Amino acid sequence: MGVKCLLNANEISVVRGKYQVDDICRRIVNNYYDMDELFGVMDLSEVVRRFLRLKEIMPRVEQFYAMKCNPNENILKVLAAVGCNFECASMNEINRLLNLNIDQNRIIFANPSKPISHLEYVAKHQVMKMVFDSEMELYKIHKLFPNAELVLRFRCDAKKADFMLGEKYGCNPIRDAPRLLKIAKELDLNVIGVSFHVGCGCKEPEVYGRAIKFARDIFNFALKIGYAFKFLDIGGGFPGELSTDVKPLTDIVNEALNMHFPEDNIRVISEFGQYYVAGACTLTSNILGKRKIQDGNTEKIMYFINDSVHRNFVNKVCDIAIAVPRPLFPNSASTTEYKSTVWGCTIESNDKIHENIMLPELNCGDYLAFEGMGAYTQACESNFCGFSKTLVYTIIDEFTYGLIKNDEIFKTNSNLVEFKLNYC
Repeated sequence: MGVKCLLNANEISVVRGKYQVDDICRRIVNNYYDMDELFGVMDLSEVVRRFLRLKEIMPRVEQFYAMKCNPNENILKVLAAVGCNFECASMNEINRLLNLNIDQNRIIFANPSKPISHLEYVAKHQVMKMVFDSEMELYKIHKLFPNAELVLRFRCDAKKADFMLGEKYGCNPIRDAPRLLKIAKELDLNVIGVSFHVGCGCKEPEVYGRAIKFARDIFNFALKIGYAFKFLDIGGGFPGELSTDVKPLTDIVNEALNMHFPEDNIRVISEFGQYYVAGACTLTSNILGKRKIQDGNTEKIMYFINDSVHRNFVNKVCDIAIAVPRPLFPNSASTTEYKSTVWGCTIESNDKIHENIMLPELNCGDYLAFEGMGAYTQACESNFCGFSKTLVYTIIDEFTYGLIKNDEIFKTNSNLVEFKLNYC
């Protein structure tokens, strides 16, 4: 593994010694970066730390990564190496995993309404586990993949979450779940258990207790009509901010599982996405333009950066709180702060990222750092107005690299370089 000064977006750089992600970003800018390009740094060590933390405090729950959250291939390799499995929403996501030689038994196809061509694909490749929540989906599966292992998704919404999913997916657990199970039984389909998703960015931990109680009731009904369920999918929903403490959520999950599912032969899985990756990525934006305006007696500054609500700030469109920037080089910034508006790089009039935030005066060519930008950012980024996609460099620390370096999937699929902060 040779020493390289220039990072490559397709490689994983092993960083020797202690570091902060901002150190890496500054190094990129100072040494070899084209100032007009948008880039981010993804710390894979943080992703692994999150996985291991959940394994410690929620040991009964087998973890699956919801790869729609961020499909960066280096994330997939590292999570596969530490034992994480994968939740997929489409044939293309599944195909990416199979091309990495990840076993099809480590995948659940969790889209409740699947295109016919996608069902034919998973039947061909024997990706067995898949979710349903409607009568029509049962008939479709019966025709195309009758020996699939099916998981009934029911609805149980958190009282507050960043994204509420129940209006679109999940059957009513009291009214519809028994009816769908009876139809599945008549079709001689193999239903193995149930799933739910309380909503992305859950703000009500108690909802997991309610949902697990509903799951128990459905298990009991299924037993009466001849099914012996052994599979429970508790979905996702854990927030991903760097300051997130998920212990209150895991305590509720653990207590509810102990109460309602004391059997040791029930396989319990999760589908986490933003919890792993949101806090692991820092995006670095360049200031392309600047304009001072007078608002009464107050002088304000407008900045135009090389990011956009059509690129990494798509959450702004959904009224989700987004990261407040900081100067990447704070020592070169002024000490006086101004009310500032940060605009995106497209010519669309609503491409406004922040309004009336306090920033020191900066100039064209200066950089802003946005922390916690790993979830639903690059995954949802568009090429609107012809701008290219964000370059994301992935790094890993020595300790984490030592944990995974001998994994066969990681060794076979990863290009590794060494990155030294003190290397000139």
